[in-house]
Amino acid sequence: MNELNRMQYLDAMGIEMFVPRKILPAAKMSTACAVSCLSQAQDSALTGGMQALAVSAQAQLAPPHATGMAEAPEIASSAATLEIVTDWLAPSKAANAKHETPVQDSTVQDNTPAERTLQQVVSQKKPQLLRFNLGLWQLANGALFIDTREPRAALPTTTLLRNIIAAIMPAMLAEGLPKADTINWPLLESPIANPNELAQAREMTHAFLASRFEKTSPKLMIVMGEQAFDIVAASQGMTTPKYGESVSPTHLPSPVVYLPSLTQLLNEPLLKRFVWPAIAPYFLESKPKGRQ
Repeated sequence: MNELNRMQYLDAMGIEMFVPRKILPAAKMSTACAVSCLSQAQDSALTGGMQALAVSAQAQLAPPHATGMAEAPEIASSAATLEIVTDWLAPSKAANAKHETPVQDSTVQDNTPAERTLQQVVSQKKPQLLRFNLGLWQLANGALFIDTREPRAALPTTTLLRNIIAAIMPAMLAEGLPKADTINWPLLESPIANPNELAQAREMTHAFLASRFEKTSPKLMIVMGEQAFDIVAASQGMTTPKYGESVSPTHLPSPVVYLPSLTQLLNEPLLKRFVWPAIAPYFLESKPKGRQ
């Protein structure tokens, strides 16, 4: 591996680099590796020059008592050898040219992993996976509430829904609020992104709702939260309506009123102003004439 690339990899991984500057006394002589970009004659001269520099450094650092030992033969380093060593240690033009981006055809895009650096791989954004949790309450009078749940928030959303029903449809609380059905996605956790995940999630949710509609067809669907609307009521080309607006999707048997989720109503109480005018006209009983 190129030394510059190796240092970039170590730096990206947070590993401190150690570069030796001196030759220790009595250390084993380093072996000069062959450089592919040099010719055989230059490679031989480079090897001889490196050995000469190593012997010279060892002779300078050798202790006094080592003078009686056998000395290595002196090899004179020529000006050509020093020039090769200098060019080899300095950033070469070939290395710079290698890292320059070549001019390619605009129709060809090379995004192979081998051409990407470690920084590009680490900084690459992970694909966003679809995750949702929906709660469903189907009342006997034809109202169906579908809420975007956030279980980790630990908020009293069920109590808030009970209060909404008590204010608009008090007769529905005689038997208590029905137990909520839940729809969770995904069915099996996987870190791999699925390009058709949204379509599959909608298909599963619509099949679940169809099984409920066989018993009681809803008079009005109150979809709470953007994610619930996107899964239940949205279709291709449909934009999310404003809070309190009613839409009539072709794949659903009743109108749909879009409202903030129960979690949003608790976090932003001012959003509650959309609830009454959106739901009350469908379920408030009109008083008979002649009575006040």
